[in-house]
Amino acid sequence: MEQYESFESDKKICMHFEDDRERFEGAVVPPIFHNTLFTYPTFDILADALQSEHSFYVYGRGTNPTVEIVEKKIAALERGEACKCFSSGMAAVSASIINSVKSGEHVLCVSNLYYSTIELLKYLGKFNISHSVIYSTKIEEIKEAIQPNTKLIYLESPTDLTFRVVNLDELAKLAKTLGIRTVIDNTWATPI
Repeated sequence: MEQYESFESDKKICMHFEDDRERFEGAVVPPIFHNTLFTYPTFDILADALQSEHSFYVYGRGTNPTVEIVEKKIAALERGEACKCFSSGMAAVSASIINSVKSGEHVLCVSNLYYSTIELLKYLGKFNISHSVIYSTKIEEIKEAIQPNTKLIYLESPTDLTFRVVNLDELAKLAKTLGIRTVIDNTWATPI
């Protein structure tokens, strides 16, 4: 019964969560915004919008009403605090890695990753960000591969092309105790 109630709740989120009919002139389904730029009456108002802590629409690839609704729905479905949508998987991968490490730090990659992710990590070597790969999904072996400057454990589970599964609970607990961030690229698994 609990699973059914969760399904009904998720269905309501998908159908109408954050649609805000008043904002969109009563439209049953919010319109899709195709434009890239948004205007403001004066430059000063635009400058204030850019400096504000709140989200304003300035450039469509950053945010727009259509994307904002999707982000809020995904966050609600995942029972998360927030969500950020990207125009491509590599944009999301790049943002998550660059936001997690700085010069002098290390990324530990667990098992097989998407080829372009490894290429990005090789490129980040120019900025003194190192990485290594451990081709194991065993927590003890992953623990042994952690270096003193490891600040990020990056993985896919199931792993890319080989479909080996990492115990995410154990890995997250290990990383958390060591103050290391984990990022998981969900290429193969379903959202469930």
